[in-house]
Order: sequence, then structure tokens, then C-alpha cells
Amino acid sequence: MERKVSIDRDFIEEKMKEILEKGLGLSQDDPTFNKTPKRVAKFLSDYFSRLDPKSSELKSLMERHFPINYDGMIIKRKIKVYSLCPHHLIPSVYDISIGFIPNERSTGFSNLSKMMEILGKKPVLQEELTQEIVECLDKWLEPKGSICIIHGTHLCIPICGSKDEKPTTTKLSSGVFLHEPDMETKFTNMISDESE
Repeated sequence: MERKVSIDRDFIEEKMKEILEKGLGLSQDDPTFNKTPKRVAKFLSDYFSRLDPKSSELKSLMERHFPINYDGMIIKRKIKVYSLCPHHLIPSVYDISIGFIPNERSTGFSNLSKMMEILGKKPVLQEELTQEIVECLDKWLEPKGSICIIHGTHLCIPICGSKDEKPTTTKLSSGVFLHEPDMETKFTNMISDESE
């Protein structure tokens, strides 16, 4: 869904004051809460930054690629990304592993971690985040294949639903990882066998 409105931090802060005072009966004279609206507005502005249609952070990052002569697998394993559940705006914690086989193009290893962090900066379903990561790798690096596995811990489940705190896993692959099952097996073995 494409947005046309930029994030308005002042508006968020103003409405947060109303929620605290009128909705929850928490006085802004209480030093515990008097800076809460400003903090919440900053947090939401930062964490929803990917919703801003003017944001070019991901494009600027992923345009930084270079030619490479390497036919093996490149893997980033168990990168921790924090996001928000779109249903409750409660944090989700993701352990994300990605892999791709370059097609004469790659990017800096730290860029891969930053790419995942940027894509998580919005309220997003785990399934959608998994797909967006694979699509991002395919779009900007044009690899022979890419894969993403996410183990997600959703705090909304124990807080608002059942008391189940076990992670949920999603996986998506493209190219050789999709069409050659042994490639996917090699990837899952590599991210499982490495020491913690």
C-alpha cells in the first residue's frame, strides 16, 4: 500500500498527550509521564520511517554494489531485527538469515545487515518482511538466487493472545534456491552448523 503523507512528529506528540490525559487519566504534571509524548513521537517516527514516501534510505544503500567474480554462496546469519506487529504495534524480534549466489554483483556485508534493519522499520507482518527481503536482494543485486529464513518472536502473542512464546519461522527463496532443492539444503545446513 503506497502512502502519500509524510510522518508528522508534532501531530503524534499532540495526540499522545491527549491519549495519556483524556484516554488514560495520566497527568502531564507527573514527571514520570511529562516527556512520554515526545519520546513516543520520536520512537514512532523513527520506527515507521519506511512508511515515509520521501524515504530514500534503502535505495541509497542498495545502489552501493560492485562487480564480483565469485560463484559461491554469500550468507548473513542470524541478524537481529526489531520491528512492530501491525495489529497491536507491539514489538516483534526477528532472527534473520539470508543467502544469495552472486551473478557478477555484490554489496558490502554491512549493507546486507542494514538492508534488513531498514525493511523492518515499519509495522509489518513476518511473511511480508520475508518476501520484501528476497525481492530486495533480487531487485538490487540480480543474483542467481536468494533465500531468507526468519525466526520471529512476536511479543503480541504472549501479551495479547495465548502464552505461546515459541518463534514462528518463515522462509522464501528464488532462483537456484527455489529450483534446486540441494542448494536450499546447503544453505540451511550452513546456518545451522555454525557455532553460536
